[in-house]
Amino acid sequence: SSGINAEWPLRPGAGRQPSFEQADVSLYFSDIYNFSKISQLKRFRDDPKLIVEFLNGLYEELDRLVKCFQDKLYKVETINDSYLVMSGLPVRHEHSYLHAGYIANFALFALST
Repeated sequence: SSGINAEWPLRPGAGRQPSFEQADVSLYFSDIYNFSKISQLKRFRDDPKLIVEFLNGLYEELDRLVKCFQDKLYKVETINDSYLVMSGLPVRHEHSYLHAGYIANFALFALST
């Protein structure tokens, strides 16, 4: 099979048995280039709250953008400077080929905000 195996909902300690198979899924993964280096800048070391405020502002904007796509996108996780969104799960699209377009449009809008 060419699909991905996924257990839903994904949660720590969940068994390794997939509950279904789904081939029509696209992922968006972002990471802030040189985040470790940026976070070591003097102004952020002097006031670590600034880096938290920066990340909160960025992720609030991305969260708002995810909501604009209604049930077409699902925010999976935010860890440190990484952000993960998927399309095609947990809600499958009526037309299986649309997942890639939703992720591509999200990425374009994210770059323009």
